[in-house]
Amino acid sequence: MSPLGKMLIAEGREAGLAEGLAEGLAEGLLEKAVEVAKTLFKKGVDFEFVQEITGLSPEQLKEIQAQ
Repeated sequence: MSPLGKMLIAEGREAGLAEGLAEGLAEGLLEKAVEVAKTLFKKGVDFEFVQEITGLSPEQLKEIQAQ
């Protein structure tokens, strides 16, 4: 394989790893926000405050409340 081909493969691999890491981080942050929202709702905290603290959408919060 040519040096250019090896370089392109290495760059693609790095980009894939970075993308995977970013997706994993985003998923973990979402899971934590959902966990926090559930806890706050159980403690009787109002909807708007939960939305402000977690950053979750109204639709996401309504789904959490329905569980």
